[in-house]
Amino acid sequence: MATFSTSSLTSTTHSLSASYTGDANDAPSTSAAVNQSVATASGRSITSLVPATAAAGGAAFTLTVNGAGFSSGAVVQWNSIPLGTTFVSATQATASVPADLIASPGMVTITVVTTGGAIGGATFQVISQGQPTPVSVTPASGVGNAQSFTFQFSDAAGYQSLGVVNVLINNFLDGRSACYLAYVVPSNTLVLVDDGGDAGGPYAGSVVLGSSGAIQNSQCAVTLVSAVGTGTTLTLFLNIAFKPAFGGNRVMYMAARDLGAGNSNWQALGVWQAPFTPSGTIVVTGVAPGRGAGPSATGQEFFVTLTDSKGTGDFGVVDVLINNFIDGRQACYLAYVAASGALILLDDPGDAAGPYAGSMALNGGAGSIQNSQCTVNGAGSAVSTVSNTLTLTLNVTFKAAFSGNRVVYAAGRDSAGGNNTDWQAMGTSTVQ
Repeated sequence: MATFSTSSLTSTTHSLSASYTGDANDAPSTSAAVNQSVATASGRSITSLVPATAAAGGAAFTLTVNGAGFSSGAVVQWNSIPLGTTFVSATQATASVPADLIASPGMVTITVVTTGGAIGGATFQVISQGQPTPVSVTPASGVGNAQSFTFQFSDAAGYQSLGVVNVLINNFLDGRSACYLAYVVPSNTLVLVDDGGDAGGPYAGSVVLGSSGAIQNSQCAVTLVSAVGTGTTLTLFLNIAFKPAFGGNRVMYMAARDLGAGNSNWQALGVWQAPFTPSGTIVVTGVAPGRGAGPSATGQEFFVTLTDSKGTGDFGVVDVLINNFIDGRQACYLAYVAASGALILLDDPGDAAGPYAGSMALNGGAGSIQNSQCTVNGAGSAVSTVSNTLTLTLNVTFKAAFSGNRVVYAAGRDSAGGNNTDWQAMGTSTVQ
């Protein structure tokens, strides 16, 4: 019998298996993978990082982690690397970050290992010198008609160097019929673009910092709670209520430009589901993690879950596409064929009809399939069905050339082709 403590695992769904190396009497073996969900204990969380960004190539600094549920002996981790940590209180810990950890730009996951397990992770960003950068949105995934969001932006030259920061929430990167916002830093004014989606106007409304009024278009109503600038970081606190007609799975894009020519371009940093009624029997119910980040050449697990009211025997094909946009070209584009139990990886041109980069049976065995964007490993990948629910577990390693902020889309259709969910934006992942 094998035992394993989950106290060191972060709060998400993990795939666990046991391996035996073998001896003179018994051959090596690996158990079937099982999914284990780890939830953060009530009252334990990371609420903010100070600072939330640092300039690449900068000096060593002290990171302050604010939250709840910390205990004496807590250790702050930087992408799983333990840092020299000082426990301050149940709501705060500080850690020393050496200069070599911020030598290059990239996203970093901050966790706190304390009594009861790991808390986190929050996102820290090492940014290029002088480059305006969207850092994060909190929460980065979820469901609801209304939510208080925190959007962070940064400029290594100081937040005062930011000119305009943008938030665009829609199915895809299109300002039309979107919740499209621009905060003008010099004038402390929040602008909501109208349904036509032209960034140059006309606008549905604007509000200055300090006003409690709401601005709205046909997709959303927004209140500017506050805008706080500290050092290199600007933080916007927005209350957003989504209109019923805007229901669906949406991507949260962010962008920033400075007072000069610097521009981050649009970055997908979160997803949000405004409640809606699915039209068919098949529903994409989730991707875990909803927000992830990790270095290239390192395996990451994705759990894709769908339901079919007719039962799991009705599934035909489940698709997963990881890319900037809904585009199979130069993507990590996968198709699970239920009838054969095969997982197919499309090649770089991304034609769903083929040719394919490779295929393999999803039985947890050895082997892998790869294209120029990703490798999917057989070990750690699996499919499971319970009642009307199908779960794909995918062990994916991204290539270095695929670095950037990516959207995780999923879709499902039945064996007869009569029910199709279309592509649903269910998560985001930063490849470092």
